[in-house]
Amino acid sequence: MKNLISTLCIAAVAASSGPPASAGPAEKQAALAERFPAIRAALASCDAGAWRRIPWRTDPAAARQEAEATGRPLLVFLHRTVLTAEENGGEALSCLGARLTRGTAHSDPRVIEALGSLVVPLSVDVDAGAFDEALPGLRAARWVFERRDSPNPGFSLSVALTPDGERVLTSSLVRAEGTEPAAGDAGVPGERLLRALGYGAEPYLALIHSAVELAAGREEAAARGPAALRDFDAGLPGMGFTGARAHRRLAAPGLRPR
Repeated sequence: MKNLISTLCIAAVAASSGPPASAGPAEKQAALAERFPAIRAALASCDAGAWRRIPWRTDPAAARQEAEATGRPLLVFLHRTVLTAEENGGEALSCLGARLTRGTAHSDPRVIEALGSLVVPLSVDVDAGAFDEALPGLRAARWVFERRDSPNPGFSLSVALTPDGERVLTSSLVRAEGTEPAAGDAGVPGERLLRALGYGAEPYLALIHSAVELAAGREEAAARGPAALRDFDAGLPGMGFTGARAHRRLAAPGLRPR
């Protein structure tokens, strides 16, 4: 669950010596940037805007149609706007998790290339409406969003879906082997924290390639018959926090979260 609690962990660290609880999102993010050079660099990278080169789709229904036509899995980047452009005096401010992802993984040329060529990338602001209507596989993500227990209004998560949008293949909550920070790897202050929480190009590349491999494997299983497909689906990483049984319950009729 490392990525799920990443914003909470970083916020908790900041609370010990950061701005008062009454401070707004911009002030809290600025306090973290001042305390941790690695976070400051990531936020500066986000502001530089390399991530804008990613050909994000913004319409879930249209993205699903494209994914089904091409056979590519969907890679959905869920995030939240914490200050509107008017509230922020210019450009809207995204949540800390989104800005850290954009400033690390989404600014890496390898990730930009992979998102544009291997998957159908979809960017979704979770406050924009019922984002899981066109993509039922995101019901589990909505469940996380609606039930998070935190005063921090931020929310960021990447979820890989089957091309039809019906099922979660894997997500940024699942840590691939070989992407853990090395023991004793201190680096720039705050860098190990970011790596431990899953921010960076390597974990994101692993997520993309895992999505492609799982989508191909699922297609092969479907060709072998219903029993093979059921067995394959039971072993999917899914969201990474519920397990296959809970994931099946979320997908069952009548159990759609609020």
